[in-house]
Amino acid sequence: MTVAIDPGGTTGMAAWDQVEEELVAAEGSPAEVLDWLAEEIRERRIGLVVCESFTITGGTIKKTRGGPNAAIETIGAIRYLCRVGGVPLVLQSPAEAKGFSTDDKLRRIGWFEGLPGHARDAARHLLLRCVTDGSIPGESVMPKSG
Repeated sequence: MTVAIDPGGTTGMAAWDQVEEELVAAEGSPAEVLDWLAEEIRERRIGLVVCESFTITGGTIKKTRGGPNAAIETIGAIRYLCRVGGVPLVLQSPAEAKGFSTDDKLRRIGWFEGLPGHARDAARHLLLRCVTDGSIPGESVMPKSG
């Protein structure tokens, strides 16, 4: 299973089970998502974690719910859980995920409707990684030609 996380005061998560071809996505407090992640890592159900990177700027200080510390602390906890659990961690910028994983692409594979905002942002990171590593064929999210 590949897991993607959008860290912050409200933290989104999305998980793709490549065997079942099933998406699970939700959002909650950082503690709730970290507790879930710790359990999944402990049970050896996760092969890779993708996390949105976070850079502190004047704009992010003003916009980030709960301040920038929530995102930074969540990323630190994710980094620690992955390290002790032996799970690779990949950081992706918000621009990378939003640039590739458009609303149209999420709709094409059924990952748009019903997902709250932060869970949808996590799904954007997940889709980018899954297409990059080939676990989801790129042609399945591209518009049909002709």
